[in-house]
Amino acid sequence: EIVSEPDISSAEEAKAYAKKIHQICRYIGVADVDMEKAGMRFDANVSLKKREAKDLGTKVEIKNINSFTFLEKAVTYEISRQAEMLEEGKEIIQETRGWVEAKGETVSQRTKETSPDYRYFPDPDLPPLKLEQEKIDQLKKDLPELPDEKSERFQKDYSLSEYDATVLTETKELSEWYEKALKDYESLGKPKNDQIDSPKAKKVANWITGELLRYLKSKGVEISDLKAEPAYLAELIWLVDKGEISNQAAKTVFDKMLSEGEMPKKIIDSLGLAQISDESGLEVFMDEAIEENQKAVLDFKSGKESSLQFLVGAVMRKSKGSANPVVIADLLRKKLQ
Repeated sequence: EIVSEPDISSAEEAKAYAKKIHQICRYIGVADVDMEKAGMRFDANVSLKKREAKDLGTKVEIKNINSFTFLEKAVTYEISRQAEMLEEGKEIIQETRGWVEAKGETVSQRTKETSPDYRYFPDPDLPPLKLEQEKIDQLKKDLPELPDEKSERFQKDYSLSEYDATVLTETKELSEWYEKALKDYESLGKPKNDQIDSPKAKKVANWITGELLRYLKSKGVEISDLKAEPAYLAELIWLVDKGEISNQAAKTVFDKMLSEGEMPKKIIDSLGLAQISDESGLEVFMDEAIEENQKAVLDFKSGKESSLQFLVGAVMRKSKGSANPVVIADLLRKKLQ
């Protein structure tokens, strides 16, 4: 049980505080804090005061809130309810209330007016726990890297934006998956070193914050459920870099890779998604595109550069996305000139 001082001044802040505790508990492994399995619950004490007043008014406790959203809603409602009563000159009584989502309001459960009502008493089985400073320092030293520290490191070492770093460090598992994929990607094609290339760090981050999180959400699974290893993503991005597969086709491979656990190269071969880059393989597609789009050909020859991209698109459609667009553009330019 964690009890805070009365330092929280809004429902949004209460929600953020609860979410941060939830995140830290998972990072250090003290609890799974699974909300659906009652692994974490909130009690919120709400009390108001006039802006110029020094002391807070009578507190009302909202018990057993079971989601971050409900916490924010319950506190928002209770602040509004108490403010309205005080403005009408009514007295706030010390009581316990519960959040009823169906009604969108808190309801009274029981009234407590004095300490005996709470049944406060010393418990002989719970003596005061006093830790030496040396022990506290050692416990701090033994803590793993916490989410805020990791986010700052990602921004500093990988030149990621605050947004990307925050998303990637949302869970310990996601942050570890990212770093493993990045190190494997960095090692492909060159010897390993300690310096991470910033563009590569951003490229891997884009795949994870975009495609990977989209997949996890659509399938309703956790990252621990994936059959693919981070190294598979590293290889897939590397194949895109080499021009062996288009970025669009890579997304198809990525989904199949995550669900079936097969290596990217094997999936590419089985689906026939390898990108065609040699001139002989593209010749037929280019000739057909030129023959069927004479206006675009004439426009390009008269100086309209955008017409070349139109022809590249036509070749891509004929090749069903398997042609290398960079190579197509170069070959078409030479052919038309």
